[in-house]
Amino acid sequence: MKESVIYQDVFQKGERTGEQKEKEPVRFCLRLLNQLFAEIDSEIVERVKVLPVEKL
Repeated sequence: MKESVIYQDVFQKGERTGEQKEKEPVRFCLRLLNQLFAEIDSEIVERVKVLPVEKL
């Protein structure tokens, strides 16, 4: 079953959805920071991207 094309397609779509949901808190925080501080230094953006959700 795992070798079937349909299974692989569904599995890949699920992975992409999970990745998108994982990035949502980061995007939200970066939008807030942009609103509060106008332009954010790229170093800070990179540091925010690697923070765990609990820290965000």
